[in-house]
Amino acid sequence: MPKFAWGKDVEYFDYDFDGYTVVVVKYHADKFVDGNHRRGEYEEEFSYHISEINQSASSLQQILIAYFVQKNLGLNQNALVAGICKAIGAV
Repeated sequence: MPKFAWGKDVEYFDYDFDGYTVVVVKYHADKFVDGNHRRGEYEEEFSYHISEINQSASSLQQILIAYFVQKNLGLNQNALVAGICKAIGAV
């Protein structure tokens, strides 16, 4: 896999949805303090990224919901994703 640009990658894993595979990156995001990038420092919490939709999220559920919504309804569905995640407690 190529070097992950937005932080320190921890794990790459695949989800297989009836023969269609989605690659998810689990990573620690780069740390920013007062808007300044702290080289070599990373956030403690994990984040998740799917390159196919160029989206990251703070939970695995949230990134998978974003993936399904974008694939079925198109771009700019952030309010819908946020509403679903809030409803199921995946914030």
